[in-house]
Amino acid sequence: MYYEDEILTSTDEFFLKGQQVIAQERIDHAAFQNRREEDTIAAEEEGLNVDCNIELLEGKLKWESLKKDLPEYLNRK
Repeated sequence: MYYEDEILTSTDEFFLKGQQVIAQERIDHAAFQNRREEDTIAAEEEGLNVDCNIELLEGKLKWESLKKDLPEYLNRK
């Protein structure tokens, strides 16, 4: 077998292909991280929307209850 002492990285096809693979993996990983962050943010916002909707419904129920009880309260006085 013959081994070269020095490899010219600017012309070595295996090295250049490896560099391309590494660069593509970095791009793919960055895209994956961005999607994961967006999914996390969307899930958090959805949770906040659910909480807000529950609070709005609870407030509406309380308002309806007070609206119903108001004439009775006013008639007592």
